[in-house]
Amino acid sequence: MLLREYISSDSDIITSWIKDEDGLYLWSADRICKFPLDGNELDLEYKRVPSDIPMYPLTAIDCNGKITGHILVRFTDEAMQHARLGFVIVSPELRGKGQGQVLVRLALQFIYDNFTVSKISLGVFEKNKAALKCYEACGFKRVGEVSPYDMPIGSWNLIEMELSLK
Repeated sequence: MLLREYISSDSDIITSWIKDEDGLYLWSADRICKFPLDGNELDLEYKRVPSDIPMYPLTAIDCNGKITGHILVRFTDEAMQHARLGFVIVSPELRGKGQGQVLVRLALQFIYDNFTVSKISLGVFEKNKAALKCYEACGFKRVGEVSPYDMPIGSWNLIEMELSLK
């Protein structure tokens, strides 16, 4: 698996992996609030973000160039000391095979190679056991209390996680 810069045409493939509303909200929280998806929602989400917000959407590909995953690296502070991961997904045929960890580790390497950060964070819903296990295997630790997160389909418990680099 390799990472490359996301391009608009990736949206159709990535969003095709979302098969139900639960899957949509586990992946995007309340960022994309419509199901079924028609393919361009991820691209529209990225286009609506102001250009002064530093973000790096990355697409994972295999050795043949086939899209196998996606992850967003963005910064939550002006000094770009705090990176946050989001929109993490691997293709359905690769799930349960450790490829989520490979994807996250590649994104971490991208951050280490290009930025000087003090921490990297993410949010994961408590019910997303596979993702939680993946992030813990990559070194992320739970921070704070589990908190309710309200979305159009109800309230789910959100776990904040961090990888501290200090």
